[in-house]
Amino acid sequence: MKSLQIFLLIFTVLLSSSYLSQDKIQLMNGKVLRGKLKAEFDDYYQFDYYKNGGKSKSIELSKYRIYSVTNTSGEESILYKPDSSLGNFYTPTEMKMFIYGQRDGHKTFKSTSMFITGFAMGFTSVLLDTYEFSTTGNCPQGFFNRTPSITPIAVPLVFTIGAGLIKTRIRKEQVTDITFLSSELYIDGYHKVAKTKRVKNAFFGSVSGLLTGFLVYSIVHQDCP
Repeated sequence: MKSLQIFLLIFTVLLSSSYLSQDKIQLMNGKVLRGKLKAEFDDYYQFDYYKNGGKSKSIELSKYRIYSVTNTSGEESILYKPDSSLGNFYTPTEMKMFIYGQRDGHKTFKSTSMFITGFAMGFTSVLLDTYEFSTTGNCPQGFFNRTPSITPIAVPLVFTIGAGLIKTRIRKEQVTDITFLSSELYIDGYHKVAKTKRVKNAFFGSVSGLLTGFLVYSIVHQDCP
């Protein structure tokens, strides 16, 4: 038992040292990349990005996408500079709070329910659109017994627009530091990421439901003689 504890301790130390020895790049969109900075050029960095599982991928990162670079010694170099031509209207300190909001939004905001709701709405729209209300000849009443119209196609558009109008409520457990909630820039950054996630899941969910509905219709529908 003692040997196992020693092994786990050594493993933890090695893992921690490996993690701390990585360079860190803070992107302007709130995401953080860890890996090895290979080379610097006038407009971009050559960076070996460590993905989940330990595999690395060599990428080129344009400097305008980067807020700061932190080396293995923990020294941070801020690349961001206010420049109205690039849309950089905030000071470096203000931009950091905005980025912190985006970062927490990427980490903690979940919009799976929006995908599920969108899927249900897309599928239901086809379900109702192909429902035959009256028996005509040999065509029975029921779902998928009527030729679909173009009406369901409007569902992804309407639902996606609606998802973008929803206001996000940030809970205390979703933030890295509770004091960040006093910053409007932090809140704006969080809302930006949350809105993007909601809209994306609303669109893909409703389109997936729509396509599934049409697929089911094509399988179960039988032309009436």
